[in-house]
Formats: sequence, structure tokens, C-alpha cells
Amino acid sequence: MSEITKQSGEVVASHGGKHEDWAGVDTACKDAAYLQLFDLWKTMPDTAFVGVNGRVEKVKEHGVSRVFQSFEKWTSVYEHAHHDKDKLGREKHWEGTRRYEYVALVETKTV
Repeated sequence: MSEITKQSGEVVASHGGKHEDWAGVDTACKDAAYLQLFDLWKTMPDTAFVGVNGRVEKVKEHGVSRVFQSFEKWTSVYEHAHHDKDKLGREKHWEGTRRYEYVALVETKTV
């Protein structure tokens, strides 16, 4: 029998380019959160199986299976943008940073 549990955390990521692209920052943050969850669950002593956003790993034969379902909460709590401009005032580089707090819904079951 499985149940839905919650795992909270926070991540920070930056993304840069020639033009402003907050979507790139958001993607980097979600990727960091997926990796953070995967690495955390994989190292828990009772973990048998981990699945996060298409990445799966069998750790051992028996224990707890943890599979990411969705984010119940995904909130930006910090944002900073930096613009580098050339002598004529044209933007030559942009970098944005965001920090997110999240609560992930996780399907857990004993295997």
C-alpha cells in the first residue's frame, strides 16, 4: 500500500545570456530541485527505489520506494537580476538568480 508524503527544500540557481530569460532560471531551479530530491532519497538508509522526473535508480532489494509526483508548493522567495551594458548602453549580458522554496509530493511504499 502506498501513501503520499511531503518533502520540503529550497534551491538557488542562476542563468545568463545576452537577453533576459527568467524561464531559463526557473528551469535551472526545477532541475536543481529534482537532483536534490534524487540525491537525498538515494542516500536514506531505508531507500530501495528512487524515481524523480524520469530518473530512476534501484538502490537495494527491500525497503522504501520514493517516487516524485509533483510540487505542492513552488514559491520564489528571492530574485536578483544583473545587467552588463556596453559603452552605448546596449545590454551585452544578463544574469538572473532566483531562490525557490518547495514542498514535493512523494509516493512512498514499502517494497
